[in-house]
Amino acid sequence: MVTDSLTTIFSDVAQQLEPDLTAMIDEAIRRGRRIKARRRIAIAVSAGATVLAIVVASTLGAQLTGLSIQGPQPTSHHGHRDAKPKPKPKPHHSPLAAPVPPERDPGMSGAAMLAVLRTLLPAGEVTYVDPTQPRGNLEINFDDGKGGVDIQLSVTPTVAEVGGSPLGCPDPPLTDEGKRPAGALPISCTTVTLRNGDIIRKGVTEADFAGFYDIELYMTRADGVDVSIAVANGTLNGTPHEGKQGWPWVDRAVPPGSVDFWQRVILSPKWHL
Repeated sequence: MVTDSLTTIFSDVAQQLEPDLTAMIDEAIRRGRRIKARRRIAIAVSAGATVLAIVVASTLGAQLTGLSIQGPQPTSHHGHRDAKPKPKPKPHHSPLAAPVPPERDPGMSGAAMLAVLRTLLPAGEVTYVDPTQPRGNLEINFDDGKGGVDIQLSVTPTVAEVGGSPLGCPDPPLTDEGKRPAGALPISCTTVTLRNGDIIRKGVTEADFAGFYDIELYMTRADGVDVSIAVANGTLNGTPHEGKQGWPWVDRAVPPGSVDFWQRVILSPKWHL
């Protein structure tokens, strides 16, 4: 009876924690990729697993203390369920995700950013818009007829670098984690300063374990506005892989456009706070 009860407790606790862990992993992945990194996915997942182990152990200890006083409890029908279910990545628009707070911060709303971006995109179709992005950030799926791609755009106040150092490229350059798709753009990074004082870092990122990479540009404007964009060679959530397990999906060897094309996009005077 005691063994069955412990199994039941462990299973119930793990099931109750799974939605929160999933949201944590999703958020960690989005933040890690925005900063520079498909390679941080593994770190985020590992950290999430550690959190789960600590919380489960603490909760189970409390339950065991109660059992020592009250005696074993009746076994439920969940007693034979796997006690350690593996967390599965959920789409950004999962009903388990926390509700999005009202857009009250300064900056462009997602709807305003999308309206501007539509006028600057190459010919194609926006197939999905992530509804969970905070104000000043936009994530969409776009298809120009050659395969779906994930596009992330942000327009935010400039945050001073530690020590006041300007944007720079990794030194030494980053290297691929997985196999780069045949025909993919090579890894590159350059930093330029425009006549008006705007600084742009631009190039092509390393590929992650799935061969997923971006054309990525980041601009710090002299007027205190940062504009960045990342255009991938595949998608993370939403169409065309709605409801499918696994991520990311590599849908093509090369993202649409070019580094110069997307530089013209972020240089648009329509981006503002």
